[in-house]
Amino acid sequence: MIEVVRKVNLGRALDTLYSLFPQEFDFHPQSWFLPQQFAEFCDAARRLQEDKDQKTVFIVKPDEGSQGDGIYIIQEPREYLFNNGKHIVQTYIHNPMLLEGLKFDFRIYVVVASLEPLEVYVCHEGLARFCTVPYQFPTNKNLHEAYMHLTNYSLNKRSAGYLHTESDMDGSKRTVSSVLRSLRERGHDVERIWCQIEMVVAKTMIAIAPELKVEYRAQLSRGGPSCFQILGFDILLTDTGQPMLLEVNANPSLRIDFEQEVAPGIHEYIHSPVDEEIKRPLVLDTLILAAPRHKTLKKRMSKTSYGIWIPHSGSSLFPLHPLLITISLQVYPRKYGTDFEWLTVLNRAAEIFLNCLGVRGSLRMGSTGFRTFTRKCNLVNPACGLTNASFDIMFIDLQRRWDHSNDKGASGLCFQGFLEAFFSLACKRFPSESSLDAIEKLLDFSE
Repeated sequence: MIEVVRKVNLGRALDTLYSLFPQEFDFHPQSWFLPQQFAEFCDAARRLQEDKDQKTVFIVKPDEGSQGDGIYIIQEPREYLFNNGKHIVQTYIHNPMLLEGLKFDFRIYVVVASLEPLEVYVCHEGLARFCTVPYQFPTNKNLHEAYMHLTNYSLNKRSAGYLHTESDMDGSKRTVSSVLRSLRERGHDVERIWCQIEMVVAKTMIAIAPELKVEYRAQLSRGGPSCFQILGFDILLTDTGQPMLLEVNANPSLRIDFEQEVAPGIHEYIHSPVDEEIKRPLVLDTLILAAPRHKTLKKRMSKTSYGIWIPHSGSSLFPLHPLLITISLQVYPRKYGTDFEWLTVLNRAAEIFLNCLGVRGSLRMGSTGFRTFTRKCNLVNPACGLTNASFDIMFIDLQRRWDHSNDKGASGLCFQGFLEAFFSLACKRFPSESSLDAIEKLLDFSE
């Protein structure tokens, strides 16, 4: 899970779905993966500067960074600091929604109770994290003001303006529900905002589920132990109320205290009522959801043509009394499974990738597996430029291009690299079709 939701991998997964469903996956800032895409970043930055009256600003985040470490803001590609690490660079969201003049974001807690079938719950309470310096549009004079532009608690707690309170209505850390109440009082449609947040969560999980399936099968065989995970979705609202996904944290803090200097050089851990209000019921719900399910679970579900499980009308996936689940709502598949079924097309590609790996437990497809895939799909078509030699060249080229994602030195093509090959072959094999239709046709050929 940690590898899949790292900033670069998450960005690639969302970009892949955006290429197929641009209107459904427009909740993530435009991103580039550096240093590999530095040339593309320079070209895009130049176009953005030409098309807009205001100067475009970018935010640089280290791929494996956490707690705001290593994040900085730039106005020109030449300001990017090359080093040995990988980074994601995104267009900076310059029009955030403000409350009391301060920028804030939401930490939304999400429970993945099952991967096969995918079950996702959203906790209806979360943290709202505030900056500690009033917001201004980023300029040369304030780009360095981390307390103005970055909402990370680990940064802002060191600010002289950070306010610890026992109330959830003020302070630098509040509950999401208290902030939504404040926004409602200011005339915002908070029901629409929350519904959009739920959809962002559901679509993001749909985007990463295929690669999670690959990782899961590499570690555990079918019928093995089940797993669950608590995720932290960091979501920023624009001034129009549109939720924008900043990142996903695979290990969100579940602490209900904070460190405070009570005397020079003397620190104590102080209880945080706001954190406890949110995290204690979150953990309780998670343990209930992770408990062994009734053996007749599948009898209450139907499998769709896309390979996802949908509960029968009126049935409950969870056999315990619903009052035991206090703050979590199943957003997938119960609430949005039917509506978003058509977005799960890449689940089928993951099955093809797994079937062609050849080596159990492997996460990378070798040249033999790639040839097996092209043979099963009957892809040879010289009129379209599809020959065995071209397949070999494509595999070598893609393996070299995707080698930057190979942290463990394993040979072969990763799942995202395989998807790039699959998309390219689909468009060549069915040149008269749209990208999505071509991909679905190739999937039909492959299964």
